[in-house]
Amino acid sequence: MTSVARPRKKSALMIYGDLNKESIKATFDPLWESVKGTMTNSQRIQMWSKHVKACWEKEMPEVRDKIMKQADKESEKAVADWRKKASFTGSPEDLSQ
Repeated sequence: MTSVARPRKKSALMIYGDLNKESIKATFDPLWESVKGTMTNSQRIQMWSKHVKACWEKEMPEVRDKIMKQADKESEKAVADWRKKASFTGSPEDLSQ
């Protein structure tokens, strides 16, 4: 079953994190090792997000621009695909058959 909700745009920061997960993890792991006994798992997620953002902000403007354009393209494609899906045009009774 397909969702009737419009697809959400994936942020450039999320795409950056996905594309660079291994290199970001390599710099994050030593930081986590130094504090892991004092923090909860939810705090680890917050710490990871802050670390990804810090890495993003250190990237060259050209890299950030490229990823932002990629996010825009992916969003446009997802919305276009969503719009192309056929809508249900029958009656509620048709669903129970």
